[in-house]
This record gives sequence, structure tokens and C-alpha cells, in this order.
Amino acid sequence: MKLQDVIINDIYELNCKKAEELKERLGNKKSAGTSWAFCLGAGVSISCGLPDWTKLLAMLSGKLLLSYSDSSDKELLNIIGRAIGSIEKNESFMRKMNEAATGKAIDIYRNIDSLELAEYIGTLLRETAEIKDSGDLFDRNLSEYIRECYGDECVVDHKIKGYNNSVLQAVVEVMKKREIKRAITYNYDNLLEIALKLEGNGVETILPGDQKEFAENDNVYRVYHCHGLVPVDKMTGYRANKIILTETSYYSEERNNYSLSNVLQAYSMNYCNLLYIGFSGADYTFRRIIRGLDREGNKIKHNIFFSADDIVNMVYAGRENKKLAREEFVEQIKDRENKEYDYERLIINQILVSKTLYWEEKGMNVIWSTWEELPHMLKNLC
Repeated sequence: MKLQDVIINDIYELNCKKAEELKERLGNKKSAGTSWAFCLGAGVSISCGLPDWTKLLAMLSGKLLLSYSDSSDKELLNIIGRAIGSIEKNESFMRKMNEAATGKAIDIYRNIDSLELAEYIGTLLRETAEIKDSGDLFDRNLSEYIRECYGDECVVDHKIKGYNNSVLQAVVEVMKKREIKRAITYNYDNLLEIALKLEGNGVETILPGDQKEFAENDNVYRVYHCHGLVPVDKMTGYRANKIILTETSYYSEERNNYSLSNVLQAYSMNYCNLLYIGFSGADYTFRRIIRGLDREGNKIKHNIFFSADDIVNMVYAGRENKKLAREEFVEQIKDRENKEYDYERLIINQILVSKTLYWEEKGMNVIWSTWEELPHMLKNLC
């Protein structure tokens, strides 16, 4: 799907103008003495095949079905363990168990708040036999569960699956050509570090608890992992670290004034031009970051690329003709002569405009794209 397929042409032209203005600002960053950094969300890693947040939680939940026993000190867990033990392991049951463990049962969790779901999963993880302890051991075992969700084929022979023409590749290209040496990531994986190293660059990984300033280093790229690091490969020098997954851990991090994410948030939002990639406006992390922005004293305008796919999917879910495939729906929207879909076309544009105005009030320069076009739009910033 292309952006021009679904939005009003005048809005499209304004959007193109904003993208060109951003490109010009990036080109003048040295003469203007401005500082830039990327801030990356789940959409960047998804472009290379890693699960999104909801799918990751669904996979963790599915894997937990395999970890119950009947020897817990919690009788409720013993009941589930005995129930699983008594079920006939026929082909249908095993197929569904496998689908759950690989995230294919994701629709079950669509209507549950993701942070609430993460809290439930965290509770079960702590109470199962394999991951009973809290603290550092919990984080190490949680990391192993998350790593299993990545799969074995994410990085093969030092090559990242799906890297070519991905959002990740485009980010790396902009970082190199525009000499942007810092990236804040809220993803657990180290795909950005791998990609930068494959391009022959020095990279420094900053973890929660590390005492590092948010400063540029001409010799290396710095990648700040605010929610912890779970590498997709056998990363040299990897250290066990705190993983921010559950609602409790999010709030604990938020209350800690000296946490990595809060320090970065306070500095970068008020003293650095940020390029937000891979976030949706519904992300709790993103909304929390925006709350920390000193809008009265801050003249820096940050930039975010939003995907129109999310809006189209939302309107598509409420379509009148339930038999209509999404691709067909987009084609109907694209056909301006098709008056039957004027209402849906208008709603898509109304939501897009309202979202744009809302985030502009928060100090963001909003640029729209689609997941299909985003890599090209980012590369065009070079």
C-alpha cells in the first residue's frame, strides 16, 4: 500500500513538503551546530522479521503452556499442570500448542491491554518451576525466553534476515551518510549493532545501569538500550541486564529519576533533534517520553514517522463488507471514482489529520508513510 492510495492529494503534498524540509534540516545540521539522534521502536526490528510487542507476549504465553508441573507451591498452577498432563496429545492439540508457542494465536490477545498482559505473563514466569527466583536470575531466564522467540534464523552467517530494503537498513544508511552517531532503542534486540558492524563501523552498546553520558563520539556509534538487551546472537561482551517487560517494571523505571531511560529522555528531548522511527501513537513508551518534554522552554522540533497502515487497518476492521480482503479494500479506497467508499476514505483522512494535529501540539513534526514506502522515504533523507 502506498500513502497516496489512501489520503487526500492536498494532504499528501503537504506531507511531501515536510519530508523535504526535514531533509534540508539534516543537510544543514553541521553549519547550524545542531545535534541529532535516532529513537527506535518495535517497527524497526519487525521489518527484519522479529515479533512485534503483542506477538512477543503471545509467544511467551504460549511457551508457558509447556512449563507447568504438578509440584508447585501454588495449587492453581498444579491444577493447570495436571490438566495438561491428562490431555490426549493428539495431532490437533499439538498443532495448536505449536501455534501458540510461535505466536500464531495472537488474535486471542488483541483486546487485552499489552502492559496488563505482560504483568500476567511476568507473574506466571516467576511462579513456574524454571524461572522461580526473582532479581538477576529472573532477568537471565526471561532473556532466554525472549531469545527463543527470535527464532534461530534471524542472523545466519553474519547476515540479518530480511535486511535488504528494510527499515533497519534505511536507518543505518541515514546514520552513516548524515553522521548521526547515537541511537536510543526501546527494542531488546541488537540488530542495529550487528548492522552497523557489518558496515565496518565501531559500535558501543549502553545498557541500563551503565553510567554513560548521552554524548557523541566521533570514533564509534553509541546504541542506548533503555529497556534492556537480549541479543539475537552470541554477542561478544554481553552482560546480563535488567529487562523492562511488565507493567510493574515500567512504573519502577519511570519512578527512578536516574534510570537510563529517564536520563536520556530528559537530555535528548530538550537538547537534541530526534528522529522517531517504528513507534505508534498508542505506544506507552512513546507517550511517556512525550510527557517529559519541556515544551515551554524547548524550541527543538522533533520528528516522527507514523504509518498510515495502522489507520487503514482500523477502518478496514469496521468495514461493511466483511468478505472484502484488505487488498481489495485499499483498491476501493484508491479509486476516487468509487463513491461507495467516500465515507471510509474520509474517516481515514480525518483520523490521520487529528493524530497529526495532536502530536504537533506535543512538539512533534509528523511525517506520514506506509511500511512499504518507509525505507525509501528514510533513504531519501540522505
